[in-house]
Amino acid sequence: MNDGINYYELLGIDINASEEEIKKAYKNMMKKWHPDINKDPNASNMSVQLNEAKNILLDEFKRRDYDEYLKSKTNKTYENIKNHTPKNSSSYKETNRYTSNYREEKMYTKWEYYRDYIKYYNSPLWHKILVSIGIFLETILCGFLQIINLLLAYAFCILYNIVEYLINFIVGLVIIVVLFNIFAGNIRDVKEYFILASLFILSIIVLALPQLIISFLTEKMPVYLSNLNIYLFKKCVGYKNN
Repeated sequence: MNDGINYYELLGIDINASEEEIKKAYKNMMKKWHPDINKDPNASNMSVQLNEAKNILLDEFKRRDYDEYLKSKTNKTYENIKNHTPKNSSSYKETNRYTSNYREEKMYTKWEYYRDYIKYYNSPLWHKILVSIGIFLETILCGFLQIINLLLAYAFCILYNIVEYLINFIVGLVIIVVLFNIFAGNIRDVKEYFILASLFILSIIVLALPQLIISFLTEKMPVYLSNLNIYLFKKCVGYKNN
């Protein structure tokens, strides 16, 4: 976030502008300042600032926080705060707290977003009730899938330990038999060596397969389920990525 810029002024819109007005203003400004169109040295920086303005003003909760930030610095410009206010003053510290939040791109958890949705979103009560039911159901579904995934991972861990024990026992027994037959001179055909080598390779593959499944269930699957949870939650509240 650029401390010297008011995003509303940058887009040339009123502080009460609607979502459609913000999108229209953004498109008009980008037609003027896009680096592929405007060869001005500042065009690239201007495009970045316009995108920042759009991302903040089109997000209901970011915009609310930003409006509160603007109110907190009444009768002061960003430049006055940055260049003339002593860094040990309380007003500077308060402003710095707000600007730091935007530089770090404030992140919402699922339940924080839901809390703000219920508290601030302008929709009928019946709609909020339906949304709450949807979130409740998708949370139960994703929780159930996570439990199933955990049980499967646990089952494959047990299976892997059993298979590992059996294969180690069989391989050890085969090695003993092979060594005995080699010293006794009973194995003379190349095919017999090939069969034994194939059995050894197959045992390695059999051991590797449960490991791959366990790795998928413990590393990849939780990420997929988390993404599914967030996706269903966004669908319930009607969240749109701008």
